[in-house]
Amino acid sequence: EQLLANAVPAGTIGTWLRRERLRRMLPGVYAVPPLEPLTRVAAALLWMPAAAASHRSAAWLWELADEPALVELTVPRASSRRSPAPWLRLYRRDLPSDRVVLWDNLATVEPEQTVLDCLAVMDEPAGALLIDTALAGRARPVLLRDRCAANVGRRGAKAAVRALTLATPGAVSHPERVLAKA
Repeated sequence: EQLLANAVPAGTIGTWLRRERLRRMLPGVYAVPPLEPLTRVAAALLWMPAAAASHRSAAWLWELADEPALVELTVPRASSRRSPAPWLRLYRRDLPSDRVVLWDNLATVEPEQTVLDCLAVMDEPAGALLIDTALAGRARPVLLRDRCAANVGRRGAKAAVRALTLATPGAVSHPERVLAKA
């Protein structure tokens, strides 16, 4: 739509696609190679404007975790779209507006909710490292505890409570957590 709105003829778009000057990312969303990880996040949000980057994608954007293999978005529960690409995973949940913020003009779940989302899908050691990193930097401890209390009964809530109890801000490994707790 943007190319057509900028007077690029449809035939030219087709030629660019055949010559791989332009790549189809998702239905109606194209990008100029090389396709960086941030390009995939932006493409997914263009394809689903009501979504927000979440889970490990948001953790990566907030610099709480390494670059994920998949782009993860939280989409409204009523959305009927399914992921058209193997690199895109959708989670359905209605997010309150105060949980979504802009990260470099990309709708992204706030750091505190990001931590809770990740704890629901990560193994315990990775989750512990994430929460320690988040509490040492981006996440506000009081807000994280409030969000955790509001999540009771949701998937990953028990793991979040356990991780918060064992959290050791700044620790980079399990032995450091054990030593700090001792």
